[in-house]
Amino acid sequence: DQPYTPWLERARKDYVQSKAAEKKFEDSVKATRIPNTVPSHPLTAFVGEYHNPIYGKIKISASEGKLSMSFRKQESLLYHFHYDHFVTNEAKNDLPDFRLRFLTNDKGEIDEIITSPLGYPAVSFKKE
Repeated sequence: DQPYTPWLERARKDYVQSKAAEKKFEDSVKATRIPNTVPSHPLTAFVGEYHNPIYGKIKISASEGKLSMSFRKQESLLYHFHYDHFVTNEAKNDLPDFRLRFLTNDKGEIDEIITSPLGYPAVSFKKE
């Protein structure tokens, strides 16, 4: 006879712990948000293809006053977080969330995205 292993209880405990950790992380991110800010440029200035030699391309599009992002097979709406920071909200779709920080060059033009693709350390995507 094998001893009883409470797999369902273990799975439930792991699930509850992971949801609590996820909520704590989301709350900590939301706490950094500065309300009542606007992007530094019109949304059309953010549009374009941004490239990283390792991760490939992020395409930013604008339609009906909203930005969207395409990265590999993921298509996501972008929501304004604060200043030139935008986020995705894909928890319901079981896709990774992104936080995109847009940067400007010396001419004041949007030319770079800093993000952490798939949870890896932050990397730069340069506008092509």
